[in-house]
Amino acid sequence: MLAGTALVPGVVQAQTAREVELETRLKALEAAVQDLRGELNAARATAATAPRPAAPATSSAAPTAVASVPNDLHPTAPVGPTAPTALAEAKAPAAASTDGFKVAGTTVKLNGFIKTWASVSRYSGGNIAPESVGRDFYFPSMIPVGGRNEGNSLESHAK
Repeated sequence: MLAGTALVPGVVQAQTAREVELETRLKALEAAVQDLRGELNAARATAATAPRPAAPATSSAAPTAVASVPNDLHPTAPVGPTAPTALAEAKAPAAASTDGFKVAGTTVKLNGFIKTWASVSRYSGGNIAPESVGRDFYFPSMIPVGGRNEGNSLESHAK
């Protein structure tokens, strides 16, 4: 079978002009993304090493101080649809660690989830027999008929 495929001439096609154009555009976009990543990393490094300005004494001076920070820290701020995000990430203060809490010098960390399930049933024709499958699953044939109601039935568990 392999010998038969070797006898069939293969069609060799050169790239069309459209494919060449798309390859060129793709390479240009990849270069632009790399440039933006470099600028973002430089902005983050500058923001991390730059001293924080003192808090203004009056609230009327706050907008002026905030407006001047990006120009001081980033003389060549990124422009385009990602500019606000890049500046916000560069200016974001380091968040306090939310990794647990401290009690007497010991860090306590809680994680995971709690799975709960509960079912409450009240039938006017009686109660479901204890330890029956009708307490865990809904089977219409397990609904009591013709008896006297003795109260509610509660089934629940948590893991």
